[in-house]
Amino acid sequence: MSRRATSYTPVAHKDKAVWWEGDERQECEIDSQQWYGVLEHIGKISFMPFSSWNGTKYQYMTCRKEIRRGKDYWYAYMKRDKTTHKRYIGKAEAMTYGKLCKVWWNLIEPDQHPL
Repeated sequence: MSRRATSYTPVAHKDKAVWWEGDERQECEIDSQQWYGVLEHIGKISFMPFSSWNGTKYQYMTCRKEIRRGKDYWYAYMKRDKTTHKRYIGKAEAMTYGKLCKVWWNLIEPDQHPL
């Protein structure tokens, strides 16, 4: 069965991003030059640093590129307790693995992981 992507939306899991271009599976490491090139051409990604922690299933956060004063900035969104929470990430250069993990943890446990 052929898998055809209708949009260019990577999923970043652990330290890699994966997406489909037509029937071709693409992959790159977060923090690589290819990663920053991908960020120029997309409007959103899904991110989760790992699959589970102590048997608890965690969720992905969605990162979206938004235009503010004519420039691109990235924001993270996650639904928790029936409310959508939003955090500022920064420009594309700030979309490092470390920063994404920090923002993800802040969305999961804001009192224990301040930004």
